[in-house]
Amino acid sequence: MLMSTDASQSHISGKQAASGTAIAWGVEPLFLGACLAYTSASNLSFLRILLGGAFLTLYGISKRHVPFRLKRGELLLMILSGIALSANYYGFIEGIRSLGPAAAAVLLQTGPLFLLIFCYFFFGEKINRTQLVGVLCASLGFYLFYDDRSSYSQQEDVLLGVLWVLAAAFAWAGFAVFQRYASRESPPEVATIVAFAVALLCLSPQAEMVPLSIPLVAALLVSGILSFLAYLFLGMALKRGPGPLVSIILVLNPLITLFLSLLLFYLGLGGLDVHVPGGLGWIGVALAISGSAVFVSQGSESSEA
Repeated sequence: MLMSTDASQSHISGKQAASGTAIAWGVEPLFLGACLAYTSASNLSFLRILLGGAFLTLYGISKRHVPFRLKRGELLLMILSGIALSANYYGFIEGIRSLGPAAAAVLLQTGPLFLLIFCYFFFGEKINRTQLVGVLCASLGFYLFYDDRSSYSQQEDVLLGVLWVLAAAFAWAGFAVFQRYASRESPPEVATIVAFAVALLCLSPQAEMVPLSIPLVAALLVSGILSFLAYLFLGMALKRGPGPLVSIILVLNPLITLFLSLLLFYLGLGGLDVHVPGGLGWIGVALAISGSAVFVSQGSESSEA
């Protein structure tokens, strides 16, 4: 009975942590889009990792998780997660530059789908027929959203942005899998700190010294705090809750980005590149989010059975 209670508390904690990640990820693309008006995607990726990693390291020190000792196998997994994280950061920011924050956030929801596929191969979580229907529904939704977005811009630019976001989503799924393995015996904060350090090294060759204006510094600080909170909560969620349960909550974050983007657009604030979806675009968003939710929720049920 005690074991059942502990497991329930662990899952509740995982839900709360995943919700914190979804909120932070829903708001952060707006600030990243604002930063791109003042610096390049490579510089922004580097500065974002630098700030987020600094916040995480300070948090780790406060929790007495740094300094620490790691097993060789754990360290390798953390290094691989850092490489994947650097690809995720850079790809997503390039996607924002090409598509805008809201469109990039919607298309990034292929990440949870990739994560569930990885969970199938690495953790033995089954994929049933209902999940396959969810994949088809989500795929149709992504296509309709892409078709609507490309009708308002040059198709080549939109396609390039979509490819950047898909690469970022795939890299994020790899990051999540590596982190899940690495944090089995180590605190999730430690695994995330090492991943940020490796990602910083990966992105440093492309970084350049640029003047830092007040708007850029302000947007970077907010983005850094949001990034810190997102990956702090994500590490906790991946350790304390099953992959499908974490994914279904994360699926909802683009709705936050989309509606906040539209609110800023109609209020004449933010100066962001905002695309207002047409009829097919909204249908695509609904299908993409609902299909993803069906896919991951069915995975959650199967994993708990």
